[in-house]
Amino acid sequence: APSTSSAPPPPPDGGPTTIVRINLDTLAAGGLEVAKQPKAGIQGFSTSVSAQFLPVNMDYPGLHVLNLDPPIFYIKGYLSALECEGLIESARISPDMKRSQVGSQTEAPEGMRTSTTLAVTSKVLGAQPKLEGQVRTLYKRAQQLISSVDLPSWDQSAARKFSKPDRPGDFAFELPQIARYSPGEHFLSHEDAFPMPSAREKRYQRRATLLTYLNTVQEGGGTHFDVINLTVQPEKGDAILFFPAFQNGMPDHRTLHTAQDAKEGHEKWVTQTWVSIGLEEDSSPEATSATQTKKLFEERAEKRGKKPGSKGFGTLKAHSKPSKHLISPQEKSEKEMGPKGFASLNKSKKAESNPTKKGFGRK
Repeated sequence: APSTSSAPPPPPDGGPTTIVRINLDTLAAGGLEVAKQPKAGIQGFSTSVSAQFLPVNMDYPGLHVLNLDPPIFYIKGYLSALECEGLIESARISPDMKRSQVGSQTEAPEGMRTSTTLAVTSKVLGAQPKLEGQVRTLYKRAQQLISSVDLPSWDQSAARKFSKPDRPGDFAFELPQIARYSPGEHFLSHEDAFPMPSAREKRYQRRATLLTYLNTVQEGGGTHFDVINLTVQPEKGDAILFFPAFQNGMPDHRTLHTAQDAKEGHEKWVTQTWVSIGLEEDSSPEATSATQTKKLFEERAEKRGKKPGSKGFGTLKAHSKPSKHLISPQEKSEKEMGPKGFASLNKSKKAESNPTKKGFGRK
């Protein structure tokens, strides 16, 4: 049953605290199906997400919205059942599955993260050619979903593909991970973004998290967003996309989340993909502001012979037809949205209960 939770304290850096939700009935039905929303509303929402976070391909098949601000996307059928099973099998047989580490907290309490993880390093890929093909699929789909970001080509070496950004404003994938949560294992409340002092020292910041569920978990194992008070229950092959930091590199504390314990008799498998951006060394957040990031995009677009607004830069296109099995918002929810779709939604108060996104068709 839904449960209430107390609100976390305000962010220490004075970041935003406002939460803009979708209608709870629509959320329970699987979220806002982007393909069925008014075009003007989608364009306005897309512009807002791009300006504050990263551009998202709003034509991506199966794309739904679970929360408007901070934006949380749900992608139905992101991986097939066979693709999920292949990733799980590759991780099971690997001798490199190890106790998960905590990367963004310098003084993490004991027992904060109790899962096991396979970091997909060059060594791991070399030992498992099959896994390289599986990771390639993840890589290409992430590029299609976050389609206007200039990411390294798959044809480059694994060391180049999965390395920190070369210079301020450059984007890169971090090492993909496959994680297993046995019954009772968890990752307590945490943020994927690095605190700014740590990010400046590392010279990069995590800007996008793409979390894919490799199996369906019947009890426990949900991804709970503490500040938003929203829980996503794992469904095999589905994924969520959210943004741990803003355009200027400052963490968005509203994305604080917990990997909840899997209940007895259940385990959870996920794969994580992070997109990071290079930061100036010992600089203020303004050094990589939205304006400068946009300028870098424009420079790269010109080098590729593309102008802003052309295909591949700012203009998103579908790469396949939307799924036939998507669920549309309930009629009541559509009326509450208003004729302008996303743009007409009002900022709402914190929900009194914990809205759980149980997946499509689950009861």
